Amino acid sequence: MNLLKTLVTTAALGLLGIAPAHADTQAQAWPSKPVTVIVPLPPGGPVDAVTREFARHLSDEIKQTVVVENVAGAYGQIGLSRLNRSTPDGYTIGVAASGMMVFTPLLEAQLPYDTIDGFTPLSLMLEYANVLVAHPSVPATSVSELATYAKENPGKISYASSGFGSSNHLSGELLAQQTGTSMLHVPYKGTAPGRTDAIAGHVSIMFDVVSSAMPYIESGQLKALATTSKTRNSALPDVPTVSETLQDFEVTGWFAIFGPPNLSEPISQPLGAAVSKALQKKEFIDFLQQTGYESTVSSPEGLLDRIRQDLEYWKPVVDSVKVSGKSN
Repeated sequence: MNLLKTLVTTAALGLLGIAPAHADTQAQAWPSKPVTVIVPLPPGGPVDAVTREFARHLSDEIKQTVVVENVAGAYGQIGLSRLNRSTPDGYTIGVAASGMMVFTPLLEAQLPYDTIDGFTPLSLMLEYANVLVAHPSVPATSVSELATYAKENPGKISYASSGFGSSNHLSGELLAQQTGTSMLHVPYKGTAPGRTDAIAGHVSIMFDVVSSAMPYIESGQLKALATTSKTRNSALPDVPTVSETLQDFEVTGWFAIFGPPNLSEPISQPLGAAVSKALQKKEFIDFLQQTGYESTVSSPEGLLDRIRQDLEYWKPVVDSVKVSGKSN
């Protein structure tokens, strides 16, 4: 009888020991197959190129194929909906822009996902600053001179944007609010046609991505008044920041990497570590700089904090735009 009890006890203990060992094996099994990175934008753009470069380095880290899949439409909503519905097994991740995670939920009454709880944050990927450019005929060489002219000549200053609710639209609204001026918003179907009209002098000013505006600044077709980050941009070191005149003005766009919701810690930890290592590869950082972006890496908590801070910062601006109907 004692022998039987001993055998039963030993078997039970053995089974108890198997369970955590089996769980460890499951956790360590990632990655055992290819990983897909969803890009919620069309192929061929700069962010698509950056993501493909990132995928190459992530593949080197995890020793598995990493496939980039473009799922464009509705400014990221189709691709992000796919990510939101994906199985949380570590084999589907995605890239999202700050506008998709901040401006869209502030502007849209209903989204098929929550940008805070609908994804598992992994890391920031890159940042970029904008530059406030003006047609050479605009009688201002700084933000303060522009504000003075706009106050003295109401309705004379117009600003181009890539559409209602876009980053450069809301940046223009923020500038008008903080300078106490009235500026005419002229929305376009994309940044390029707005830039074309700014060069032609049909609109006075616009906020543009530094790397995109540089050729026109260097040729004298546009003049740079200020950049939008807190510190001066390395590509335009002699151009002041808006915050040197307006202390609370800061506009920095970003892209980040997310997993689907409910990604378990045994998967999110090795996945996040691999993502972080890939983002910090010198080749990748060099590629970012050549494309006009700045490298940035964060913890999952840091990325979540950034989204919350940006939502808080932009909500009053978006609310004023929605209430006043300043879409034209």
